[in-house]
Amino acid sequence: MGFAPFGDYWRNLRRISTTHLFSPKRIFAFEAFWSEIGLKMVEKIENSMELKDEVMDKKVLHFGSLNNVMMSVFGRSYDFKDDGEEFQLEELVSEGYELLGIFNWSDHFPFLSWLDLQGVRRRCQQLFFKVNVSVGKIIEDHSTKRVNGVLGDDSVGDFVDVLLNLEKEDRLSDSDLTCLG
Repeated sequence: MGFAPFGDYWRNLRRISTTHLFSPKRIFAFEAFWSEIGLKMVEKIENSMELKDEVMDKKVLHFGSLNNVMMSVFGRSYDFKDDGEEFQLEELVSEGYELLGIFNWSDHFPFLSWLDLQGVRRRCQQLFFKVNVSVGKIIEDHSTKRVNGVLGDDSVGDFVDVLLNLEKEDRLSDSDLTCLG
């Protein structure tokens, strides 16, 4: 929704988000998870202080925020580790933030865009591919669960479940679903 052009499509995404993602019922359903994330963050800070006598507060806050979004949208939660899938996910998100904030000469001088002097377009395409693969796997997992009859409760399930349950007129295309990431 953040990158969709304003119009009917954007309004439809906004309506779906407001109705299903930000409803009071859904927000209340995630209260226990938020408490758990808060406790994990406090534990991470305590452990860091005991071991290193310093805290990388930006990293702890970033990971807490990332967990919140991942659980709300994809139904996945991650531990505070420095390796594995969690670390790869964090790297993708950090790369995305960096690309969003980078000064890109092509934005100010469009006639230079075909040169991609800073490699921003190339990096964006590579990141888009990696994110699409990750999100595609998550959506495929959800779809497989649906086919096998293991459906999430719509009132507490994640946003992917909500989007897959939409009626035909509101349903998003598969390519739109993979652009969630």
